[in-house]
Amino acid sequence: MKTIRTYPIVVSFIVFSFVLSSCQLPALGGAGTPTTFQPLRVAASDCSYGGEIKSVEAVDPYTVRFTLCSADVAFPAKIASPVFSIQSQPFLTANQGDSAKMTKQTNGTGPYQVSAYVQGQRLELEANPNYWGIPPKAKRIVVTWTGATNRYTALQFGTADLIDNPSSTDYSAIQSNPNLRLSSRSLLNVLYIGFNVGIAPFDKLAVRQGIALGLNRNGIVQDSFIAGAETADQFVPNSLTPGYTNGLKWYAYSLDGAAAALKSAGFDFTQQITLSFSTVQTDPSLPSLQQVALDIVQQLGGEGIHVVMNPMAPDAFQQALQQGKLGFFLDYQTANYADAIAFYNNNFTGTTSKFGPAFPDLKAKIISASEVSSTTLRQQSYDIVNSLIKQYVPVIPIANISNAFASRTAIENVVVGPFNENFPEMDSANNTLLFMQSTEPSSLWPADESNTDTLRIAGLLYDTLVRYDYGGTTVVPDLAISWTSNDDLTQWTFNLRYGVTFTNGATLDANDVVASFAAIWNAKDSNHKGRTGDFTVFQRFFGSFLNSK
Repeated sequence: MKTIRTYPIVVSFIVFSFVLSSCQLPALGGAGTPTTFQPLRVAASDCSYGGEIKSVEAVDPYTVRFTLCSADVAFPAKIASPVFSIQSQPFLTANQGDSAKMTKQTNGTGPYQVSAYVQGQRLELEANPNYWGIPPKAKRIVVTWTGATNRYTALQFGTADLIDNPSSTDYSAIQSNPNLRLSSRSLLNVLYIGFNVGIAPFDKLAVRQGIALGLNRNGIVQDSFIAGAETADQFVPNSLTPGYTNGLKWYAYSLDGAAAALKSAGFDFTQQITLSFSTVQTDPSLPSLQQVALDIVQQLGGEGIHVVMNPMAPDAFQQALQQGKLGFFLDYQTANYADAIAFYNNNFTGTTSKFGPAFPDLKAKIISASEVSSTTLRQQSYDIVNSLIKQYVPVIPIANISNAFASRTAIENVVVGPFNENFPEMDSANNTLLFMQSTEPSSLWPADESNTDTLRIAGLLYDTLVRYDYGGTTVVPDLAISWTSNDDLTQWTFNLRYGVTFTNGATLDANDVVASFAAIWNAKDSNHKGRTGDFTVFQRFFGSFLNSK
């Protein structure tokens, strides 16, 4: 049994059943836990339904156990997302899991609660007087939303204390202003060139190596990317450990080496090859993919390789990519949780056809790294994985991209990271933070959301079992004070804090956790509604819904 107190990231028809100690639902409601606790359990009859989770159960009022269909060392990292915020079971049931209803009246355990919400204009938060943790330093946060130019203007003139994601064109002005501060936020992503190794001429290793040698990746980053982007040497960013291999560099730019490799492959310089990419970018940190593709076309053209660009509508691009129809493409990978599994497993273990036939040794090492908890053993496997990716060249890593967060220097102790900002710890002379972000929250209940601006607000109103530390990628306790896994990483047990209350006065217990997860996981749960009903983050992390057929 492995005990974890602060967990570093290293991390047909199915029968749905509620199994209770008394064979009935617990009579929860109002404040406090009922005298006789009736544990809730939700389970699949087996794992043939296609998802990762097999069961979620309350062992006792303060213990929750998840049983999985396969090993998942990254399970805590996944459930640190605000998507998996915990809600009171009676409140969730009373609102039938409807995000719109739970936006009108929020009920959380987080450091803040809603004091006023004028939709389309502003959201005002106040410190939660019954918060179980350290009371927030700023007693009030006023959240508004507007475009990047307006955000920067407001920061300049003091009508905003903090702004997210300023335009890169304003970086230098912010940095030169003594009243302002620019904080760079490292993101877990990589923009890369991909090959389908089953499609000619990319089925020849020497062709892939030749193209890798013939690209000046530093030049591409300098020409096409915003300030803060870095040339990538591996498929995972250097902030992910275990995952990134220290000291392992990508192929050095060499026209002579490229020519020799292509010659050895018998490359036909009269042929035309197609570079495909999506025309729509959902991440504002991304550069113009059209510009990046043009840079690639021009560089390879200088070596006699005739490349034509194939911009595609995003849905058509993704469909062709997953079906393995694109031989040469430009794509972007970002992680919604902090573990190397988010980069490797979905791409190189046979769950997608975009890179063509899997490399057996590469696949085996990726899987082995997912099935152990030892950071040392995982890193040893990933060191081999990264060397094999360089050897086989299914991808050419181009860049890791960052964005920024700006604040007035009068606001002290500002920390930003890939997944959060430390609003409860920020110091303001008037105990108020005026914050501007890009968009209005889609709702104030996050289970069915994926938008960063929405999840940011959720992180202030609600708690998860575990969360990411401020500014980092380490998983730390939140509603769970500790957690353990079995040796094969298929069972995770979380021990809850005592005495945590929701803003409506109800006391947290293990059934709230089971109900919150069941509302997302079980398609036939009466609370499986959300806002759109897609629950895209859950499906991305854990696969199919229970009872989806």
